[in-house]
Amino acid sequence: MKEYDKRWKEQENMESGLRTLIDERELQLLKDANKVLDLGCGDGLTLAFLVDKGFDVTGMDYSEVGIANAKKRVSKKAKFVLGDIYQPLPFEDEEFDAIIAYQVINHNTIEEIRKLLKELHRILKPGGVFSVKVSDWTTYGYNYVDGLCYDEFGSILKPIGERTFLPIAGWEKGVIHYDFNKEILKKEVEDAGFELLDMRNIKCHILGNFRKK
Repeated sequence: MKEYDKRWKEQENMESGLRTLIDERELQLLKDANKVLDLGCGDGLTLAFLVDKGFDVTGMDYSEVGIANAKKRVSKKAKFVLGDIYQPLPFEDEEFDAIIAYQVINHNTIEEIRKLLKELHRILKPGGVFSVKVSDWTTYGYNYVDGLCYDEFGSILKPIGERTFLPIAGWEKGVIHYDFNKEILKKEVEDAGFELLDMRNIKCHILGNFRKK
């Protein structure tokens, strides 16, 4: 069973500190948007928030259970796409006014992440907003023993490349993690054709807002 299918089926919510909604800053950036893509929508917490704010939202995720739960959560109409975000995205060029990707794009190798960022640039309208949030590993506690990384949450991670880890036990077992920092996130997103609007830390995450050039 896919890791997130299992977690959504168990209805095991992440800690509230990891499940932040969209702040006023991002709502202000989205004020002129209509069609929004929630990439990696999971069980629909952010998606439902956006729908309630009046946006035309499409949620995409690879977890059937997550999407089923998201549909139950949404009080108004929304669209859903089941699929792998690291494959060519099933959307038209310049289809969306804005894209939200919270705690999702860091779950692959940097090579695959770069391909995804190019796809996001393709489906976003010129001037559209891309709001992205990734884990800030500098806020976590780690120990390295015999080539393995043990984090404060009880996970054991195996290094598989530069800044790239595969959890072999614990939270998100089997889901690749790429360790971004602010400088790398800025460079990679800008290299894909976006310009930085602002960036800040929110609890244990880095949140960057970009605009398509």
